[in-house]
Amino acid sequence: SSFNLAAARRGERQGMDGRDGSVLFVCLGNICRSPLAELAMRLAAADAGLDIRVDSAGTGDWHVGRPPDPRRRRPLHQQDL
Repeated sequence: SSFNLAAARRGERQGMDGRDGSVLFVCLGNICRSPLAELAMRLAAADAGLDIRVDSAGTGDWHVGRPPDPRRRRPLHQQDL
């Protein structure tokens, strides 16, 4: 099912697990773009008062278990995120 922001803001739960919905961000290795998008969505959802499941994934398995790239982590640490 698709996510309906207006319904979520009205307090209508949309997911089978009682949450407002879920979002999955996908990129090639899951160490650069998708983890950053995941964090941005988590922060935006919290600011909007939405209870959504947010996750990120990669299409390849060569970075499994590795943290996000240091070039992505550095600016986040500077912003205390």
